[in-house]
Amino acid sequence: MSPVDLVNDLQKLVLSTYSGEIADPFKLYKAKHNISDLCLALLRSIQGPEEYTAILAGKIKIYGVT
Repeated sequence: MSPVDLVNDLQKLVLSTYSGEIADPFKLYKAKHNISDLCLALLRSIQGPEEYTAILAGKIKIYGVT
């Protein structure tokens, strides 16, 4: 997917999630995780795989996750 497609999907999902269209708590929970996944996909598509991996490695080092 291109960054433009990802942004369009993200915009639609955020709008439907926070406009009150989703009343079921489980569906809201899933929608928020989908938003997170789309944000990561957007970052990965813009930064490229090497830079994205470096960003994740930096976060792992900061939070002490091994």
